[in-house]
Amino acid sequence: MKILLLIFIPLTAGMIAYFLKNLSTRIFKLTLALSGAFVLAMCFMHLLPHVYHVLSDVYTNGHLLVGAAVLSGFLIQISLDWLTGGIEHGHSHVHENQKFPIGLLIGLCIHAFIEGLPLHDHGHENNHLLLSVLVHKFPVALILVLVFKSYNLSQIKSWCYLVLFTLMAPLGIYVSQLFENSIENIGNVMMLITGAVIGVLLHISTTILFEAGENHKYNATKLLMIVLGFVLAFFTSM
Repeated sequence: MKILLLIFIPLTAGMIAYFLKNLSTRIFKLTLALSGAFVLAMCFMHLLPHVYHVLSDVYTNGHLLVGAAVLSGFLIQISLDWLTGGIEHGHSHVHENQKFPIGLLIGLCIHAFIEGLPLHDHGHENNHLLLSVLVHKFPVALILVLVFKSYNLSQIKSWCYLVLFTLMAPLGIYVSQLFENSIENIGNVMMLITGAVIGVLLHISTTILFEAGENHKYNATKLLMIVLGFVLAFFTSM
């Protein structure tokens, strides 16, 4: 089921972006603010507490390991931003008369693959991670297709690239399953990888929220979307 969702959500977002002639910048920014707020709240309300709890029970300095894992996720995302130009948090700089930067697609595929690695688990908190990734993927796929259109890529290339990006998270799940029986204490390793993914999501969500307002100012509508994102994340635990 989770693999189907990981395929369905980005493809649906891509189709929306592809078939809409004009996507309101205002609506996109509000969607981005909602998703960023939701993911940020999920990290603090569900994901981080769970990872800290599990690894603190296993290792004497488990809290330090979690902190290091989260910070490594920050560094990973900062490095990927160099390739993607920050498309994960809403940036879509297009340079006219230039070819589509394939490095952007490579960076997004690496990003999606890393997100998929800890998703093979079936625990309750893993469902929170899955939901966070899905909410994050929707605007990313949306803006990715808009970038394809801006570079005047053919339909075949656009759909092939979108499908490639979509399959990266399921590939991460598959790779984790391959190593499930060959790595000792694989559960603890996955918790550390989850910590890194949390760091990636925290970097993206905080960047989205810091840049959500025009000139770093928030109007009432954007603030409402942020609050709504927090509330929705809170009620996922009810």
